[in-house]
Amino acid sequence: MAHFRPTSVLGVSVTRGVNDQSERIGTLDSLRGLAALSVVFHHCLVVFPAFWLVYQKGESIPSPPIWWVSYTPVHLLWGGLEAVIVFYVLSGFVLAMPLLRSNAPSYAAFTVKRFCRIYIPYAGSVLIAALLLNTTSTFGIRDLSAWFNGAWSRPVEWSTITDHLLMLGTPKWNYVNPVVWSLVHEMRISLIFPALMWIANRVKWQVLIPLTFLGSGSAKLIHHFIGLDGIGASLMETASYLFLFVAGAELAIHRSSLKRLVGQFGARTQWTLLIASLVLLNSRWNFVGRVAELRIVLVWIGAIGIVALISNPGPWKAALQYSGLRWLGKISYSLYLVHLVVLFGMLYTLQGRVPNAAIVVLSVPVSFLFAALFHRLVEAPSLDLGRRLERRFGRRLAPLEAVS
Repeated sequence: MAHFRPTSVLGVSVTRGVNDQSERIGTLDSLRGLAALSVVFHHCLVVFPAFWLVYQKGESIPSPPIWWVSYTPVHLLWGGLEAVIVFYVLSGFVLAMPLLRSNAPSYAAFTVKRFCRIYIPYAGSVLIAALLLNTTSTFGIRDLSAWFNGAWSRPVEWSTITDHLLMLGTPKWNYVNPVVWSLVHEMRISLIFPALMWIANRVKWQVLIPLTFLGSGSAKLIHHFIGLDGIGASLMETASYLFLFVAGAELAIHRSSLKRLVGQFGARTQWTLLIASLVLLNSRWNFVGRVAELRIVLVWIGAIGIVALISNPGPWKAALQYSGLRWLGKISYSLYLVHLVVLFGMLYTLQGRVPNAAIVVLSVPVSFLFAALFHRLVEAPSLDLGRRLERRFGRRLAPLEAVS
């Protein structure tokens, strides 16, 4: 694979014609939408004690239907953590794309656009969740899971507001809109991502990938075995996801070579590789009883394989270009942000009048409607603001010279 040497610190780009990064990849939009849907299904199930016990302890449950839904590839439909890992690899890929163009943005332009992309919708969802928490929650529903009853379990406090405004990610304050934990790590890594790209264009991927893998793996082990608290735990968790962003970036940097490699395989081989990647992504549930740390490595490999394959033309392209999936991808961030707000709000508002299972099922289409509205009123304007501010801060032209 060709290696690219930067001519400036943050103006990371490639020579046009060497690596075409200009087009939007619709299949990745659909993948993002499917991952968001998996998170929705995950939360719809873990509000029930039986499914929460499966997720929390990884224990087999005597009921055959629950076992089949939990410990077979069907679990991919509600693999919440697995979907977040796919999100992180996707983020690395997508964030690298503008930095690989000849008109790469300056650091200021990159970060202000990313801030508008993540923080404004994040803050909007937290505000809505806080208002509904304080007006609808009775701070627990007896028949639902410990996870559900751990959220919306007390009124919003000033410490909670401060933690969320500063995106500190302290676990004990993450009870307003629990999904936002992942966005704390996304924002932190986004702020240093241009520096990561500068490193990626100076260090061969054969060196950088193992180094960041060891670094993230070590951070995960430290976080797991030492049991840090507060901001220290949050920062260590951020470090444990760094590898996934770097892996996504390397997929973008070497996309042309990867495209040629995947194109050499026939449709049957490509489907086999995609299915194998999905099995690896589901390793936590396919290989129950194995060492947890080994399983998470397999999950990482599966997520990288999925993004590597879906980012290239293949036999799945026509299916993933379906307009419904593209729309789901368009609203995926809004859906991720608001679905728990809808689910919790409906459960508290309708408790005692409608069966819990019916409320949970009804919350899915309501979440789609609310996500579409949130996208139009909050997410889309914040994206427009980010683009305007990016133009104001300007772009830095810094083409690279391709070297062997």
